[in-house]
Amino acid sequence: MAGQGEPLIVVAGGGGGSHDYFHPWLDELQRSFRLVYYDAFGRGRSARAKDPSEYSFDRDVREIEALRQALGLGKVHVLGHSFGGFTAQAWALRHPESVRSLVLLN
Repeated sequence: MAGQGEPLIVVAGGGGGSHDYFHPWLDELQRSFRLVYYDAFGRGRSARAKDPSEYSFDRDVREIEALRQALGLGKVHVLGHSFGGFTAQAWALRHPESVRSLVLLN
């Protein structure tokens, strides 16, 4: 996490990479938002599955909500890039009561 202000969950794209490619491009947002970078299960800096069947789109969506709840966040802004945009959009559709705004990039 970085910055101050309303929470903004940043969902990286697919392909196995981490959220690191957002730097320094989103760093300026730290002036207005508390950035919460999310690497989905099996990608970036997150844990890896023991079995490929553990990976699913639904799991990615559920993990965004679990992250929001674990951090005690109320309504949040969510930014999704590339495949992360699909995940962020699906999360927003399942949890509209928790969405302050949704930004889709790509």
